[in-house]
Amino acid sequence: MQPFFSFTRMDRLLEVANMEAVLFCRPSSFLYFTTLPWYERLHFSETPGQYVMPTAGYVRGRPEQAFATASPRMDFPDFKAQNIWISDIRPMMLAVPYERQAEFIVQVLDEKGVQSGQVGIERGMLPHDFIAALDGLAPDIRWTESRDVLFKLQAFKSGEELDRLRTACRITEKGMMRVFDRLAAGVTPEDLMDVFITSTAGLYTERFGHFFSVHFKDFHFTGQALKRPLLKPETLIHIDVSSIYKGLISDIGRNFYFGSSVPPEVERCSLACTKTMQVVFDRLKPGISCAEVDSLSKEVLFDTLGDATGLDVGFHSHGIGWILYSYPCISPEPEGEILPGHAFTLEYKVKYPGIGHFKCEDTFAMHEDGPECLCGLERKLFVKSGTSPEGG
Repeated sequence: MQPFFSFTRMDRLLEVANMEAVLFCRPSSFLYFTTLPWYERLHFSETPGQYVMPTAGYVRGRPEQAFATASPRMDFPDFKAQNIWISDIRPMMLAVPYERQAEFIVQVLDEKGVQSGQVGIERGMLPHDFIAALDGLAPDIRWTESRDVLFKLQAFKSGEELDRLRTACRITEKGMMRVFDRLAAGVTPEDLMDVFITSTAGLYTERFGHFFSVHFKDFHFTGQALKRPLLKPETLIHIDVSSIYKGLISDIGRNFYFGSSVPPEVERCSLACTKTMQVVFDRLKPGISCAEVDSLSKEVLFDTLGDATGLDVGFHSHGIGWILYSYPCISPEPEGEILPGHAFTLEYKVKYPGIGHFKCEDTFAMHEDGPECLCGLERKLFVKSGTSPEGG
């Protein structure tokens, strides 16, 4: 399997950052770099005082020198059969002290001809004792934070990555419609989480984490088990789901109304969010500045919404992929342009006190010939009537 990135882009980013090499020691970045099977993540776990460190690296201008570790519990001939692009794959060190892992990394870099200069590493994501061990073992190497290099590398998606995003969106949409079907008087946020999780085989979604967010009217439920409150008729429901499929994250938000009659203010706010997304999508093109997208989003949403007195309006569009928030930076602090290969979200929010939270969010990709929406779920307010505990 070919790497998700181009060697030319990698070498250019390292040259600009003045790095001789870069290491990938965080599970998601390691799997991105190596294309090793996603199940390898199962072997990255902490034990008291120790850490199983996934390790891979790239030497600037020498892709043939790339190296990686893989769990010795797996069959190495199996890795070879999957045509992993890296030929130098070594057994991963399991549950050994930080000093021993640092020694291993310094030894490999020495074999590759890197004994000095700057080497990129995700310092902020790694244990302090591990970084200190690297400093002590290789004083001529400056271990430099590499997150920005990695984010810029990951910003441009390959065809395989976009296929994974499409799959994540498709499975997520199925789960959201199962949630809609389950709406009935008396269900709880936790009930809806259960429905989503059990109907989206193949996805990873944090059961009680930020990745699955439910609103009943003004109340926001995430990060905890919730047996209360019970859903009642005439309630606005918002569901925002970030799901992972083979490492790639999709982001989708939709609104549902459970009741016999939709209030005009609910219709107004829902329409403002969905119309804004369609108008902005129709204006997207390769090379459009993020500032232009941000400005157009605000103009359309406020014009469509009309009187926004007392409302909390938000714009949170962002790059997406191997992490939830990445390049391109669109809102609220726009930076750069949306280029072919970028994957991103458009995300519009309106909080109406006493009624609830409105949001429309989809995941997109930019191509040479224009944008593609990776989500197929209709952008509208989904309405289900109901007045009894058995639903409507």
